[in-house]
Amino acid sequence: MTIKIGLVGCGFISRSHLRGWRRVPDAEVVAVSDVDLARARERAAEFDVPRVYGSLQEMLQAEALDAIDVLTPPPGHKEIVLIAAVYGKPILCQKPLALELSDAEEMIAACHRHGVRLMVNENTRWDPLVQALRSEIAGGTIGTPFYARFDSRYPIAWPTTEYPNSFLLNKHRFLTNQTRLIISEKMIHFIDVARFLFGDAETVYAQTQNVSPLLRGDDLATLVIKFPQMFIVVESSWCSKGYIRPSRRFVSGAIEGTEGTIFLGGQRGVTVVSDQRGTYVPAFDPDPQEEETFYRAQAHFVECLRTGAPFETGPEDNYKTLAIALKAYESAASNQVVAIPRLDAGGS
Repeated sequence: MTIKIGLVGCGFISRSHLRGWRRVPDAEVVAVSDVDLARARERAAEFDVPRVYGSLQEMLQAEALDAIDVLTPPPGHKEIVLIAAVYGKPILCQKPLALELSDAEEMIAACHRHGVRLMVNENTRWDPLVQALRSEIAGGTIGTPFYARFDSRYPIAWPTTEYPNSFLLNKHRFLTNQTRLIISEKMIHFIDVARFLFGDAETVYAQTQNVSPLLRGDDLATLVIKFPQMFIVVESSWCSKGYIRPSRRFVSGAIEGTEGTIFLGGQRGVTVVSDQRGTYVPAFDPDPQEEETFYRAQAHFVECLRTGAPFETGPEDNYKTLAIALKAYESAASNQVVAIPRLDAGGS
């Protein structure tokens, strides 16, 4: 049986999602909706989607959908998820789920109340490099991890020779007015990878800055995230000039353990220096395409709908990632270490 998908939001990222859906067996996007009807029609024509709507409710009333894929900017996620929950439709929602923890809690509670399955599209977990990191750590080749650093720096907060067509300023202009920016939009990927590799965090300390006059939100941030047996430094900048984006979409940095170190970055993406095995490059799919991770996340979503298996990035799990990202803003404002809250069992 084909899983019929309704896609909500036809902006730039919708192309990546639609290309991914084309590859998922027995899944089909049968309708798209966007408040910009002309944009929705353009995207539908580009990907041969048969039907177009100007609102989510119109689409839900007219279509016998099996699930919806939410691609709108984060401020619109809450309204869409609450509507879809009432209609009983499983939801795949782009990250971040929300920009306030209270909104995320309300969305999760509504999905539970209506018996609706919700998955957050935190697709970096499906990057083959990240999967290789997890295998290496689980295999014990660097012993017990005690420190990690993830660093990502690009000059995309203003036009530069390296980025004359900055996605931030040209393709995702809605982000220029978002006050919570680089942590919630970019660094949340690295936060989720840290949780995927090392478990649940205890505290976060953050410093943020707005450097580019073209943006309202943070375009430079450093986070120190404390886990039970280690801490991780996550740094990111959209305002550092002279940097060229690496071929892979992940980060530079390292994961240090009692018996070795995993180095991130460079042409190979990852190199392991191990007391046990010497220096080597672990085997993994070198495909650097971000769209591969969208496809893999979408395929996981559909497979879990079919089998009833839990989502890898279901609401309870993703709340832990979102809490670190949003509490980082609280830490930066107060210049204090902030504890990471847990989702209230009553709302989970």
